[in-house]
Amino acid sequence: MLIQVCAVVLVVSYYRFPGLQEAARSASNVKLRYGVWFAFAIGTLAGGLVPETAKLLTGTLRRFDGAWVRDTLYNALVYGLVGAQVDFMYRFQAYAFGPTHSVQTLVVKTLVDMAGFAPVISIPTATVLYALRRERFRVGELVRSGVRPFYIHQVVPGLIPCWFFWTPVLLCTYAMPDNLQLCFSMLAEAAWSIVFVLIAKQDHAPPP
Repeated sequence: MLIQVCAVVLVVSYYRFPGLQEAARSASNVKLRYGVWFAFAIGTLAGGLVPETAKLLTGTLRRFDGAWVRDTLYNALVYGLVGAQVDFMYRFQAYAFGPTHSVQTLVVKTLVDMAGFAPVISIPTATVLYALRRERFRVGELVRSGVRPFYIHQVVPGLIPCWFFWTPVLLCTYAMPDNLQLCFSMLAEAAWSIVFVLIAKQDHAPPP
């Protein structure tokens, strides 16, 4: 809830303070210049480096070894791919519904995102990638459980908190200019990645 409140405050501040708009223009220019590569890079930062840095600062990082390096790199890869997916989603939404920021447009874009993109693309992608790693990339082991049981028992547990967390955040995200939506959402992604990594790994991770 604190993150959601901060998202609202940031949107209001952006439109009320010209200085903040000027500061955000540099991020917008970088995003326009590098496109999907920027999306991948910022996704790796939000999902790979930020959560591990937070663990280090709070003293919850138990080990600093090869396993930690592999976990961090894999988390970065997963969220880099999700970041690229998010970028394509925002581009599609802008093309399909236009750059307007009316209440109706914000609601429609959020519904498409939460009812289509999240349950069909983003959450399944991350869940499958983590499941593959748990199974040591043995696709047969993953397929053997069946699509429906896998979706119910592994995707849905990540999807439900996704809806609660991202629905208000996305309303704020789509209220921002198109070229800043990715940067805005990745700020929230840095916090969400901590939540989702724990959800994806709990009760499934191998013993330490």
